[in-house]
Amino acid sequence: MIEAYGFEIFRPVASRVRAWAHELRGEYPEALTDLEQAMELEPASTTLRTQAARILRTMGELDRASTELEGVLKVSPYNPQANLELGLVYVAQDQREAARELLGRARMVWADADLGHRWASVLAEALAELDGSS
Repeated sequence: MIEAYGFEIFRPVASRVRAWAHELRGEYPEALTDLEQAMELEPASTTLRTQAARILRTMGELDRASTELEGVLKVSPYNPQANLELGLVYVAQDQREAARELLGRARMVWADADLGHRWASVLAEALAELDGSS
């Protein structure tokens, strides 16, 4: 359909939507494939790279997730989503001090976020887990 109507500009959006649908269904390899297609079309997108890293983390591919997120943070050091995700990778790798630093950076950015904000509540849970296990 994209080709038929000449809406090539929507191809990355279509890949993102498919990835999101796969992720919601727990189809992580398929979600990652769609995100990789979108990243080919938008190689500078830190949002796509962060989403891909979240899926890699969920799949247990912590080293790949870490590499992707470190690249995002080189370009956008105060990206709260990337700081959260890399902090969660470090929690999973039992690198507690590094996790605290990154989660603290995300907390600074989201300090005024409503607790109903999805990622702010994930952040609060991760910080509570770190505080409860120190």
